[in-house]
Amino acid sequence: MREPPPDGTRDKPTVRPVAPHVRDAYRGTLVLNSDYDGPRAEAALASGMADAITFGRTFLANPDLPARLAEQAALNPVDTATLYTRGREGYVDYPRLSSGGPGKTLAQGAASR
Repeated sequence: MREPPPDGTRDKPTVRPVAPHVRDAYRGTLVLNSDYDGPRAEAALASGMADAITFGRTFLANPDLPARLAEQAALNPVDTATLYTRGREGYVDYPRLSSGGPGKTLAQGAASR
């Protein structure tokens, strides 16, 4: 179920969240998606609001997303101008965690300030 948050990067909601009502009525596997980062995904899973979280555009911008989430590293922002276009831009040109770009861990970023 895709439900953009109020502070999301695309498609701002025009109604109140419906996921809590779906969760109350439906006890099957509920998968949520839209602008999740590590802490927000963990919170949704821990609270029982979701059984799984999917990452779409976030995964495109962070091909090493599992490592970034495990290390609590900063995420690359999504460049929406290059999504779903021809060429390598927007698919394989995002900095990886090991490149020392935006992928510094939160602790490293704080230490370098």
